[in-house]
Amino acid sequence: MALLVPDVGEKELLSRSMSYEGSKLILFTNNFIPTEGTVIGSLTECAVAGYAAASLASGSWNVTTSTNITTVNYALQAFAPTTAVTCYGYAVTNSAKSIVLWAENFGSAYTLPAGGGTINVTLSMTVD
Repeated sequence: MALLVPDVGEKELLSRSMSYEGSKLILFTNNFIPTEGTVIGSLTECAVAGYAAASLASGSWNVTTSTNITTVNYALQAFAPTTAVTCYGYAVTNSAKSIVLWAENFGSAYTLPAGGGTINVTLSMTVD
């Protein structure tokens, strides 16, 4: 028999897992495809002028369930480096930035020119 998590359970599990206090959203600059073995040392965090990791507030996640699919979203986070940089993806880490909770390669690099620019990240996770 297969494991079944009812909709109310999905919503509760996602709500609790996103309540991880002090998690950080970082951008990485190495062309890396995250795998099951990804650790913080696998990623090179952006380190240019104007960049700072975003702190994710535990109560700011929006969890919804519709037609047996539960989705959790976090408001758009804007990163505004003031110099040239190429970013390949993002990761959500614990507060100490020592554990990768999840990571994603953008698929296409974002390359900002010498004057910098903005990279926007909206976090979303779906459980079916």
